[in-house]
Amino acid sequence: MIVQIMKREFAMLYRSRAMRLSTVVMVLLILAAGVLGKFLLGGDDDAPATGGPVVAVEDQMADYVSHVKKVSGGQIDVETIGNGEAENYLRERSESDADGPAVVLAGQPGTPDLVTATDGMTGADQQLSAVVNTAATAWLMEDRGITLSDDDYSTLVSTVSVPVSVVTIGTANLIESDPIGYISSFVGLMVLFMMIMMGISTIANGVVEEKSSRVVEIVLTTVRPRTLLLGKILGIGTFLLLQFVLFAIAVVISLNLAGLWLDLGLGSYLAWLAVWLVLGFFFYAMATGALAATASRQEDLGAVTSPISMTLLIPFYVGLFLVPAMPEATVTKVLSMVPGISPFAMPVRQAYDTVTTSELLIAAALGVVAIPLVAAIAGKIYENSILHTGRRLKITEAIRAKN
Repeated sequence: MIVQIMKREFAMLYRSRAMRLSTVVMVLLILAAGVLGKFLLGGDDDAPATGGPVVAVEDQMADYVSHVKKVSGGQIDVETIGNGEAENYLRERSESDADGPAVVLAGQPGTPDLVTATDGMTGADQQLSAVVNTAATAWLMEDRGITLSDDDYSTLVSTVSVPVSVVTIGTANLIESDPIGYISSFVGLMVLFMMIMMGISTIANGVVEEKSSRVVEIVLTTVRPRTLLLGKILGIGTFLLLQFVLFAIAVVISLNLAGLWLDLGLGSYLAWLAVWLVLGFFFYAMATGALAATASRQEDLGAVTSPISMTLLIPFYVGLFLVPAMPEATVTKVLSMVPGISPFAMPVRQAYDTVTTSELLIAAALGVVAIPLVAAIAGKIYENSILHTGRRLKITEAIRAKN
């Protein structure tokens, strides 16, 4: 019987003209974004590079210039600047359109100092640091009378550690420091939130409509209340999952059109997003179906569903604001494991690459365990409320009520 209920709920959504139209429009918009990206990001393959890594050397460190050039093999631009101009140089370069990382070799001969700019999250470029360390080693060896050949330069291993001084320029911005993570997490959150909201709204309206029209009384002569609720959730959930798969396929095609699929590597992210959609939908759909059964009229539905909608905003804001602000904080890691919150927090942590596979599996396992626990309570409320007419039942009354 549960299969028939699933088919009925699925068919109702599929036959909805508004649902079909919105799905087609969304797919077309995603594909259009890919076509647009192909033209905007195609660029000119013959265009020369606009810049590269730079090592700026202060005048007092001029003896190091030849060593830096030999170590870098001509792959890094070397500039000379005035004494004590390191910070001004880095600020001016940060404010300009120059591309590529840059560091300044300052200090005094024999005691070099590597100066780099940071936004609070990034540090010195590893390639430039290695070049400066090796150049400092070469200078020290030649200063002590050891002549180095070109082969010596190619095999020289750094033995001098140059201290790094950091100039903080502005503060870290997720859009600038990790634009892919920011965009992926934002789009993923919005898709999850809208699809779960649409699903629970459909369930709530369906439950109250069947109850107010007395159709449910006929249906319950052949099926148990809990089975009816589960069938409705499975049918609507199946439709949402297939809709998500359709959107995901459109995203893959769109990114391939734009030439970004291989660069972004979102395959694993999309697969996990489907998992969080299923877990989040079942968690909130169970609660919504049960609470909707306590209302007998459409007029009472708002008072029932509003608390769920407001509650759903909590994990949404956790994922939207807390995780990006404190991705490595203990509170973030703990909250992202909590069922009901994990479907919104984990995708963001995954987008920023701050979560391990074991944490993903643990959070998913906790979400799976939580579903039957929520279902047991929701099933009892639904069973005790679905045939009740008149005023809206309180939750405590619905739990204690006897049919």
